[in-house]
Amino acid sequence: MDTRPFAQPVIEGLDVEGLLDRINHDQELMCDILRRFAKSQRESAASLPGLLVSDTEAARRRAHELKGMLGNLGASALFEQAAQLSAQLREQRMDGAAELAAALQAGIPKLCDSIDAALGDARPHARHVHDPARLADDFRALGRLLRSGRAREAQRLAAELSASQLPPSDRELIDAVAPLIEVYRLREALVQLRAGRDV
Repeated sequence: MDTRPFAQPVIEGLDVEGLLDRINHDQELMCDILRRFAKSQRESAASLPGLLVSDTEAARRRAHELKGMLGNLGASALFEQAAQLSAQLREQRMDGAAELAAALQAGIPKLCDSIDAALGDARPHARHVHDPARLADDFRALGRLLRSGRAREAQRLAAELSASQLPPSDRELIDAVAPLIEVYRLREALVQLRAGRDV
């Protein structure tokens, strides 16, 4: 295993130290979380401006999901924009909503670019190889966390599984489930998990 130190990145718009605090200063896990975000969430606000016109309730739900995801990540400015948009749409106020949606639509890809640039090629190495019994236990534990709505613990366990060396079928499963957990779509994640594992 490569033991070279991994320098803490500086990423504009992101409280890296706060994220590290929430995951017990596990730099490999942080790197994995950020890379998964940059890979899976680049277009997560792309539909917002259109939804404001066609389906304001769907826009509110999307803004609420973004608020949770961005708050958990530590992207404070984008979090505030998503929180404000979610609150306004909940109160059925459209003043400034289009500007907030456009800011999120532009800001999230920019954050993803910043993450990619800051991390460069310094990919975290796989944390460990799971033995089959432990892997089954971990997937069952993930199922329990999803059923009980414990989102942050589920996010942490999904990230740990993502950073591990997994058999191809389990790699495909966790790659499908982890992005759903990241945006608090826990019921959908549980359905996906049950389709691939006995949990």
